[in-house]
Amino acid sequence: MMTEMEKRIYVAGASAQIELIEKYRDMLRAAGWIITFDWAAKVREVGNASPDDPEIRRGAALADLKGVADASVLWLVQPDATSTSTGAWVELGAAITRREIYRKCVRDWDEASVQDVIVVASGSSKKCIFSDLADYRFQSHDDALEYIVKDLGRTAG
Repeated sequence: MMTEMEKRIYVAGASAQIELIEKYRDMLRAAGWIITFDWAAKVREVGNASPDDPEIRRGAALADLKGVADASVLWLVQPDATSTSTGAWVELGAAITRREIYRKCVRDWDEASVQDVIVVASGSSKKCIFSDLADYRFQSHDDALEYIVKDLGRTAG
């Protein structure tokens, strides 16, 4: 069962679809979810998802990965087929790796510093085979949101 503390989510997606990500982020917040890192707001602040400054790029990448590490749920809003986005796929990989380490190794340890993560993916999975490793798959982003809010959210608190 998820506790209120565990109602923490990272929303991965393409910066080219930033308006879509912001819409779902806002709906999740309205439903009581904590966004572990709001990369869309940071992109808006910086003005570019891939700025030229290597220090800004490195900081953004580390902040994204920390957001994934702090989340109890990762939601991959899969980039559309024409997207050249790569960050969402790295974030998916980080979440799947964390989940598999926990489920195969850590959960039997007394004091685990690694926690389980639920992976939800929505949209077409034809672009990347790894999205089929999600715990829950939805063709529709709206269906995924409804599941997260109504089903996963209900088990929280």
